[in-house]
Amino acid sequence: MIFKGRNQIPYAYGCYGYTRGGGATWHGGQDIVGLDDVRVRALRGGKVIRSRIVTDHSNLTWEWGNYVTIRTECGEQDIYAHLDSRAVVAGQTVKAGDVIGIMGSTGNAAGGYKHTHYERRKPDGKTAIDPSAVSGCANKAGVYGAGEQTAGAQYTATPLVSGLRLRPYPAADDSNCNYAICYLEKGKSYPLVQTRNGWAFVLTEGTSGGWACISDDAGTYLSIEEV
Repeated sequence: MIFKGRNQIPYAYGCYGYTRGGGATWHGGQDIVGLDDVRVRALRGGKVIRSRIVTDHSNLTWEWGNYVTIRTECGEQDIYAHLDSRAVVAGQTVKAGDVIGIMGSTGNAAGGYKHTHYERRKPDGKTAIDPSAVSGCANKAGVYGAGEQTAGAQYTATPLVSGLRLRPYPAADDSNCNYAICYLEKGKSYPLVQTRNGWAFVLTEGTSGGWACISDDAGTYLSIEEV
């Protein structure tokens, strides 16, 4: 997987082949969030053929922001876009698992949240291929991979207020509230996966879920109890 631990596709529009505007806009990759790690790792080994950011809007690759393209050992091209920063340079050889950058939201990144747009292309570099067989994430919204579980026991998280937002990543601020995955129901108990810096990752169904604020200076929003 691109990230160690849990990898998340928060929304349907982050899936390969998703279309908007009556089919006018087509999404050629998967938008993946690292829930436990921000370091982007190469899924397959090969040679870095591009590591750059394009600012000229006449070149459509400006939308990728910081991006890295790797020509893999099988000849296909893997593209990792919207990086906050890049850790490799063109001409460098990388192995699967090597860190190539940090996830971010540079370029024309949809959703207002940090993630990595991953594309898999044929050797011509133009024809996109469904990347799910390589990414380890099914081509639908959800959480994939094994993360660090809440230690010691199983827990639930119960909202103490109405309209508590479930976010795609920890510490999302109010500027991202329009991108809430959903709103949690007051008094309903949700399975708790892990906590981090005042935030809790809870499941709404199956392996789908997101992050909710436990407490801040304004008050406490979640009650956490051992099952």
